[in-house]
Amino acid sequence: MDGDGLREYAGGAKLTITFEYLDFETRKAITMELVRDYWREVGVDVRLKSEERSLQSERAQANRMQMTLWHADKVTDIIFPLVPDWFYPHRLGWDIAMWIHWARYYQTEGELGEEPPLLVHNLRTGATSCAKRPRRSIGRRRPRRCLRRLRKTCRPSAR
Repeated sequence: MDGDGLREYAGGAKLTITFEYLDFETRKAITMELVRDYWREVGVDVRLKSEERSLQSERAQANRMQMTLWHADKVTDIIFPLVPDWFYPHRLGWDIAMWIHWARYYQTEGELGEEPPLLVHNLRTGATSCAKRPRRSIGRRRPRRCLRRLRKTCRPSAR
C-alpha cells in the first residue's frame, strides 16, 4: 500500500477489480455501492459496472469477468434438490457465471474444461442422486433428507 490506502501487487500495480452486475429484477446499484465501499475499507479498489444483459451473458460464458453477482434465487432447502444451480457446476448460461471450466468438464465428459476437485465431484454426485429420486410426496421431508445425505457425502475427507 502506498499513501492512498489501496493494496498493490508486488510490482507496484494497484489491485483493482471490476465488479460487473445486472441491475434488473432486484435493483442492485445501491447495494453494490456499499459492497464497493466495504472492499475499499480493506484496501481493494472495486470499480462497479452495470452491464446490459446480453453483454453480461456473453462475457460470463467466455469467462471474461473478474467478478459478478446474482441475487441467488432457487436456493431454499425445498428447491435445492430440484434446481441445484448454485451448488455444483452442471450448466452454463447467462444467469450462472461461476464454475465455467468445471461445468464444461461435466458437459463434455472431460473433453473440455478443468476437472473439479473431489469435494465438487461429491457434491455433484449427491445432488444429482437427490434430484433423480422419485417424488413420493410434496413437502419438506425429501429435500431435508437429501441435504443430510449431501452433508455426509461432501465432507472433505469423503473419497
